[in-house]
Amino acid sequence: MLNDNWILVPMKSEEKKKEFLDFIFKRTGIMKSIPKQYSDGFVMLLVSFDLMAFSTVSITCGMGIKTRTSGVDDFIERYDQMLLEHKKIKVLLHMPHVSLDVPNEFYEGLLIPKNLFHKYNLEMTDLGIDELFKGLNYEKVIPKYSRLYCDVERFRDDSKEIMSKYGEGVVYTHLYDGLLFHSHDDVYRNKVLSYYDNYHKYLDNITKKLLNDDNTLLILDCHSFSDKMAAHFYKEPFPDICIGIEKEYYDRDILNMIINKITNLGYTYKINYPYKGSLVPNCVINKEVEGKVISIMLEINKRIYL
Repeated sequence: MLNDNWILVPMKSEEKKKEFLDFIFKRTGIMKSIPKQYSDGFVMLLVSFDLMAFSTVSITCGMGIKTRTSGVDDFIERYDQMLLEHKKIKVLLHMPHVSLDVPNEFYEGLLIPKNLFHKYNLEMTDLGIDELFKGLNYEKVIPKYSRLYCDVERFRDDSKEIMSKYGEGVVYTHLYDGLLFHSHDDVYRNKVLSYYDNYHKYLDNITKKLLNDDNTLLILDCHSFSDKMAAHFYKEPFPDICIGIEKEYYDRDILNMIINKITNLGYTYKINYPYKGSLVPNCVINKEVEGKVISIMLEINKRIYL
């Protein structure tokens, strides 16, 4: 039986229907896991869903539909206006969990059916976040692969990463609900860590480049989350938007502007709950660059845009 998670798939526009459907159905093979009697309805719902209008479209037992309109687009668009007030600030958008891709060797260690993996991959990705922030003309850094292959926002050392005890360190072995889904040896792990290291070198280089001319860089660490996943680790209720900050790397004025925009649009927020902190590049932590770096994480609850 299908549930609401199956329909959390964005469509860019009417013109992009075929391209996006090919991406979902052919590249991920997700259609193979949907019972045939639901396939037509699933496609119909997908092609009528336009993320840029921020409609909520969901499926219950394959057929039920519910819709509403959200003002998330206003919230995102107003970032540009807000940040223009700080013309000396350069901006980096970091979106570490938007990819659905995994390399071929990943499947060699997969312990669950591929169609089930694709379901979890859709659930655990920050689906549509790249679309929400698409209109902002700032430098963007997005990993090539899914977090289920390599989570680039985890600490490299499992002893420093709290989520590693749940099998969700840099290299995942378990899914958010505790299901063991992947097994691998040290050779595989070292290959993933090499990818991780190269990604962070690239992130460091971008950071250094942006700090070269100006003395302030704002990193917006862009994510989404679901109540369902968060409830496995934290207590409800959860806000519409979670703001994550690091004590040494945030600016109170910018934080207050973000909070004002959120509350003026009628959304709820919490700081560092259910998730906390925000990405700070290694070159900043290691004092390899000069200048001020501000990092603020935005975790947008999927219920307000999907």
